Amino acid sequence: MEVFELNRDKAVNSLLYVVNKLKNPDVHKVLKILYFAEKEHLKEYGLPIFGDTYLKMKNGPVASFLKYVIDEKEKAGEYKGIVKRKGKHGIIASKEADKDYLSVSEKRCLDKAILENKNKSFSELKEKSHDSAYNKSKWNISHLSVAEASGMSADMLEFTKEQMLNMSLKLK
Repeated sequence: MEVFELNRDKAVNSLLYVVNKLKNPDVHKVLKILYFAEKEHLKEYGLPIFGDTYLKMKNGPVASFLKYVIDEKEKAGEYKGIVKRKGKHGIIASKEADKDYLSVSEKRCLDKAILENKNKSFSELKEKSHDSAYNKSKWNISHLSVAEASGMSADMLEFTKEQMLNMSLKLK
């Protein structure tokens, strides 16, 4: 099984962290920054930040649970309303992120993704996110594919595979 368990609190606080750090954030940019941060964390530490399932959408990978949160769907559960749409594409946070949910390495990867992508256009983000993990996927983009697309070392890739195996055994 090529999945990590979703940590909803960490996912929502990562979302709030990014939204609050950007000037005039839009949904597309926020979702791409979160994808790039997860990819970076996988590369450097062998684990995702929050482990959401990424879906192959026309404009790039989308974190499925966070999309429910952003769209205020029932599947967002207790997190419904934590962010609000501003116009058609904008997004605003209802509060600050609880940074206690995020480790130093996770904040470092989120900050790096924000810095590298905050000034990129919609098309630049779309093109950048259409990486090998995106291109080889039909719908769900596996964490292992994202890890491979990150350019991680062979040793770190083996570590990630072991963590996935441990997670799948835990989920059974």
